[in-house]
Amino acid sequence: MRLLLLSFLPLALQAQESAVQFDNRLSLYSGMSDGSLYESRLQWDGKAAISLDDSLDLRFSGYLWSDSQANLSGEHQAAYLREAFVSFTWQGLNWQLGKQVHSWSKLDNLVNFEQVTARDFSRFILSNFDDSARGQWMLSATRATEQGQWQWLVAPTTQVHKLPHQGDRYEFKAPRLRFGFPYVANASTAKVANSAGSPLVAMRYEGYSQEWQWSVQARYGDDFEPLARWQQNPDAQPQLNTFYKKRGTVGASASRQLGEAVLRAELLLSPSRYFNTHDQGQLGITRHHQLAAGLGIDVNGPWDTFVNLQLVWDQVLSPAETLVRPATDRIWSLTLRRDFAAQRWLSEMRWYGSNAGDGLVRLALTYIASDNLELKAGVDWFYGANNGYFGQYSELDQLNVQAHWYF
Repeated sequence: MRLLLLSFLPLALQAQESAVQFDNRLSLYSGMSDGSLYESRLQWDGKAAISLDDSLDLRFSGYLWSDSQANLSGEHQAAYLREAFVSFTWQGLNWQLGKQVHSWSKLDNLVNFEQVTARDFSRFILSNFDDSARGQWMLSATRATEQGQWQWLVAPTTQVHKLPHQGDRYEFKAPRLRFGFPYVANASTAKVANSAGSPLVAMRYEGYSQEWQWSVQARYGDDFEPLARWQQNPDAQPQLNTFYKKRGTVGASASRQLGEAVLRAELLLSPSRYFNTHDQGQLGITRHHQLAAGLGIDVNGPWDTFVNLQLVWDQVLSPAETLVRPATDRIWSLTLRRDFAAQRWLSEMRWYGSNAGDGLVRLALTYIASDNLELKAGVDWFYGANNGYFGQYSELDQLNVQAHWYF
């Protein structure tokens, strides 16, 4: 697939009437925790769109970064190609071939309903949600009808979530994310693979009826999240290894404008999904149906404040008593955003919480210095017990400052 995509590049270079558009962002991040600087990172994000004619386009996006702190591999810099695909029209279908990002969820900054786009969790959920998307090499086709739109996706392998490694700042500490094992600093843990080998197929239909925009979708491929098992070695201690099992999902979503508000709803069923069980150090595998439902509302509140509220209920049906994860997850988020001083200043608060009693509060203030320059300062405060999504980082409260230059 990569070779097929690269074969289109000479056409782009030779085209005399092609339209080329570049979007670039240069960012400087600095983070402080416990009174000391823990990170200083320079990152370039770039996008390029090349239109060769009315029916043939190329698109690329990715980033380069350099960090004062080395990652687990000892690297201080890295590059990542997020998108690289050619789009064209053939046989009444709009095709895309190459590395792509498709997000079908209608809820913001929550991954419970993602079916085709994996995420990068090496910085937990602190990265911009769009920036955390992982591109997938695939072929996609879209067909518009009078009533709606069909979309089909086929990928040779399934891209899975990129998870933090042992020793990383945001390594998982909650037992539910460590296959039931408690966190022990500097202890040897399972090495999690960040790729899976099975194909991914998915389809979606989006329609409109009586002011509702709705969709139904289904996918089948490897799960985004790994399982673990013990591997017995005759001449050494047993080793904890991770692997991926197949996961099928069917889902539906809907949204509607209600006066000044926008209502969004999401439903996802995972029949017979694989889960880990943990009983006195022994790991097992079990299968259960899983149902997730979400509701979100956007509204312009008092004093021109944008308000976004989202509620998610995630249930494993008839679970085993030794299930690693809780049978029920309830997660909610509240976002308040307001600009002032002729839209030169933007203030924002994000509050995440769960039924485990933990949460994350993010406060940020942005100054729009010019059309090309933004300055930002923020605070991230984690709270709650260390067995929850957010409480596991209760000792990692931080202050950060950022500068973004667009060109």
